Amino acid sequence: MKNMIGVRLIALGLAGLPVLVFSEAASAQVATLETVLARAGNYVAIYQQALGSIIADEEYVQAVEGGRLQRMRSELLVFSPPDDERWLTFRDVIEVDGRPVEDRDRRLTDLFQEIPVIPAALELKLRAESARFNIGFISRDLNMPTMALQLLTDAERSRFVFEKTEEERLGDIDTWAIAFQAIESPALIRDAQGQDLLSHGTVWVEPLTGRVVQTDLRVADDAIGLTIEMRVRYEPDDVMDMLVPATMTERYSVDVKVNPSQLSARGPTVSAQLPSQRQFVARKQMTIRCEATYSNYRRFGVDTGFFFPPPRR
Repeated sequence: MKNMIGVRLIALGLAGLPVLVFSEAASAQVATLETVLARAGNYVAIYQQALGSIIADEEYVQAVEGGRLQRMRSELLVFSPPDDERWLTFRDVIEVDGRPVEDRDRRLTDLFQEIPVIPAALELKLRAESARFNIGFISRDLNMPTMALQLLTDAERSRFVFEKTEEERLGDIDTWAIAFQAIESPALIRDAQGQDLLSHGTVWVEPLTGRVVQTDLRVADDAIGLTIEMRVRYEPDDVMDMLVPATMTERYSVDVKVNPSQLSARGPTVSAQLPSQRQFVARKQMTIRCEATYSNYRRFGVDTGFFFPPPRR
């Protein structure tokens, strides 16, 4: 079959949207940490299917402490390859500080045309393009709202320890605040040498359904003075009939400590990467604070003209 050319976005209805259904017997079970985590894992697996074909409007403010401030208006596309546990996310930037991005109309089509078959290369291109307008000397491409959900998947959950810390009402939803700490390799985030940067934080889960209402992901490495903080709040969306990311707040701070022999022409460099080679790179002491808000969720179909091979087992 010949590869198609271009990208086609089509608004779709909500038919076939997967939902979680619990029996009365399940509802009557005494909630334990183990059962709540299992429900959360189940929820994330189904949620990936439901969220895996959406587009949302993003208003994104990034500010370098003591320096530049930038506002971006984008469309955020989230989709999943067939039979794959990954989310692929693409930030299609429309405006920067009120000025239209000149090549925006061609960018998405060109991106998919260049890579008709290779999903790994496509993912790399998507991340690079999504991070294209990030500001500051801290280069990162992990600023996507669904990133922290992967720690609740069946594939990742065994690498963490969890502890219920309190019960908390967020909006109209009663939740358990569950603290987590990564303990096993491979970690969600690694440095450039492949060393684990173990994440910790809290997830807020509705105990009966496993719905994730908020995530708080943190990384700290005193050796390189690195801290990463990402919080995402999920709220009900009437059109999508599900919880969707509403806000994402981030803080990136680094105080690079290196020997003179480690300095490059552009300054010291540290990096961290996710298993899919998401990267965090800094070249000097800096703090960046960001806030994104999401709205106008709708479903789409993508005809990209390439095919995803089945995931490796």
